[in-house]
Amino acid sequence: MVSESYQPSRNVSNNQAEYYGLINGLECVRDNYSCHGLYIRGDSEIAVKQMNGEYAVRSDNIRPLFDEANEVLQDIDYSFHKIQHISRIQNWEADQLANDAIDN
Repeated sequence: MVSESYQPSRNVSNNQAEYYGLINGLECVRDNYSCHGLYIRGDSEIAVKQMNGEYAVRSDNIRPLFDEANEVLQDIDYSFHKIQHISRIQNWEADQLANDAIDN
């Protein structure tokens, strides 16, 4: 499990922050790990469904982040990946890291 906190340098929306966190985690995997399968779990339903192609990306603020996340995902050497939505309660550790980043 990759467990890192990302603190944006400027004000961003919740959805932008979710994508920044995803990109940061994917870059960490790409740069430091090799894997056969990649399981990504996130509590942002919109980001997960966008990444899975279930929702369109309509926001001009999200499109570049969505594209970057997909580019980094393609850079990782893996046989398969799965992106799954989980509840915020199940994702308590990431939620805590996000709250810590906001507070500091």
